[in-house]
Parts: sequence; structure tokens; C-alpha cells
Amino acid sequence: MIYPAFIQKKEIIGICAPSAGVGRKIEDFDRSIETLLKKGYRIKETESVRVNDPRSNTPKQRGKELNELFKDDSVKMVMCAAGGDFLDEMIPYADFKLMQKKPKWLMGASDPTGLLYPYTVKYDVATIYGANAGSYDVRPMPKYLQNNLKIISGELITQKSFPKYMQTAPFLAEELVMDTPNKWQSTVETLDVTGRCIGGCIDVLKDLIGTRFDATGSFVKKYKEDGFMDLTQSK
Repeated sequence: MIYPAFIQKKEIIGICAPSAGVGRKIEDFDRSIETLLKKGYRIKETESVRVNDPRSNTPKQRGKELNELFKDDSVKMVMCAAGGDFLDEMIPYADFKLMQKKPKWLMGASDPTGLLYPYTVKYDVATIYGANAGSYDVRPMPKYLQNNLKIISGELITQKSFPKYMQTAPFLAEELVMDTPNKWQSTVETLDVTGRCIGGCIDVLKDLIGTRFDATGSFVKKYKEDGFMDLTQSK
């Protein structure tokens, strides 16, 4: 698998809006960008990022802006500005072969699953399902976002589970509070898990099933020694 280089200080993070624009919450987005700037990164936004619409632009234009960030050698990492509902419209316009030829970390959460998943399972480039570029506006910043910033710089490779999680989805909560204890249940007393983790937003993944962007079967076969089970061969 291809693992892109982690972002370093003074390097450029490219931000595009393959799903929704952030115009409806521009002040929050600016606070988020301020966090990235304070971490020492430089920012390059595509023209549709600050659009106030559930569709930041036409599907073709959204794909064009994503591709431009991968073409630009000065851009070292690409973040999706926000989630949304209409990313699947632009997937055919994403140049995955270009993205594979010029691999960079691609990160987003929720709707951007539609880009991250095929980029990993079909084109064999690792991605980060973590946060959108507009996620860092929370003050004080919760631990999981602090960790995310360490992950993208390569400071945090090994991750551990938190003792508590949020019962309410973060985008529905008025305050980010880890309020529910984590309980891990298994049919065996001890369970050790290692290997590759694939997935994302289930609501998006279901729409990829059976399309040309779904290469789950070949991915599972390729990495079967890493713990994946090929259910097509099970009895």
C-alpha cells in the first residue's frame, strides 16, 4: 500500500469542497483555519470552499478543484472542507489515477467517505478518515481533535481507545462532551486486533456497493493475510 508523506510545518494543506461549501458557517470555518495556521501550516483553498450551498459547485467543477490540488506539487496534503449529502455526484470526475500517481494524504469525515474509500480499496493509497478542514473551531479543543492534528503530522502512529465516547453525534451536540463509557464486548476473554482498517460513513458506503468505485472484494483478497476474511470463499 502507498503511504503518503505526512505534512510538515510550513508546508501547504490544500482544501477543497467535494460536497458542501462552508459559507453557512464561515466564522466557524475561519476559526478552524486559524488553528491550522497556528500549527505552522500554510493553506490553499479552492474557489468553491466558501460557497453557501449544500452543493459547493457543479459535480464537474468539484472534481476539477480536487484534481488541481493533486496536480499542484506545492500542496502536500488535501483536506475536505466539510461533509454534506451530495459528494457521490462528483466521484466520476475525481482523477484517481492522477491521485495514485501523485499520492497525498486525503482526509475528511462523513460524506467524503465517497472519495476516501475508493482511493484506498481500488487505488491502494492510505487515507485518513478523521476530520474535515472546518472541524478545528471547537474551543477548548477536545482530545480527539488534538490527536488528529498529531496524526496528520506523523506524531501519533499508534492510537488507543478513549475510555468514553459521545452518545450524541458531534454535529448534533451543543457541546462536545465524552459522556458514555466505552464497553468492548467479545465472545472470547482476550481479543487482539491488528491489520488494516477500512470503512467510513455507512450511509455513503452503501451507495458505493456494486459500482465501479467499489473494489472491496479485490482489496480483501489482496490483504487477506492482514486479517480480512473473504466471505465469498466461506462455507
